[in-house]
Amino acid sequence: GLGRKDEIGEMAGAVEEFKVQAVAKAERDAAASEAQNREASAARRSELIRFADDFESAVGAIVSNVSASAVQLESAASTLTRTAETTQSLSSQVAGVSEQASSNMQSVATATEELSASVEEIGRQVRDSNRIAEAAVVQARETDGRIGKLSHAAQQIGEVVKLITAIAEQTNLLAL
Repeated sequence: GLGRKDEIGEMAGAVEEFKVQAVAKAERDAAASEAQNREASAARRSELIRFADDFESAVGAIVSNVSASAVQLESAASTLTRTAETTQSLSSQVAGVSEQASSNMQSVATATEELSASVEEIGRQVRDSNRIAEAAVVQARETDGRIGKLSHAAQQIGEVVKLITAIAEQTNLLAL
C-alpha cells in the first residue's frame, strides 16, 4: 500500500500521483469545453438577435416608405377627384349655357359634351386610382403587422436558444 517504504510503496505512490493528475486534467478539460460551449452559444444568440433587429429595421423602413407613398398617392388622387368633379360640374354648366345659345353654337355644344365625357372618364380613372391607393395602405398595414409577428417569433427563438443552453449546461454538470 501507500504506507510502505519499499518499491511497492513507491509504485503505489506513483500510481496514486498519476490518478490525481489524470482527474485534475479531466476536470480542466471539462471546464474548458464548457466555457467554449457557453461562448459559442452566447455568440449564436447574439447573432440571431442582431439579425432579427436588422431585419425588422429594414422591413420597417420599407413599410414606412410604402405607407407614406400610399398616403401621398391617396391625397393626390382625392385632389384629382375633386378637381375632376369641379371640372365636370363646370362642363355641365357650360353645356346648359350652350343649349340656350343660338343654333349656330351647336358645334360648341357637341364639343362640350365630348369634354364632359372625357372628364367623366378621367374622374372614373381617378376614383379607381384612389381605391388602389387605399388598398395599398391596407396592405402596408398588414405587412407591418406581419413584421411585428416575425419580430415576436425571433424573440421566441431567442428564448428557446436560452432554454437549450440551460439544459446543455445542466447536462454537462450531470455528466461530470
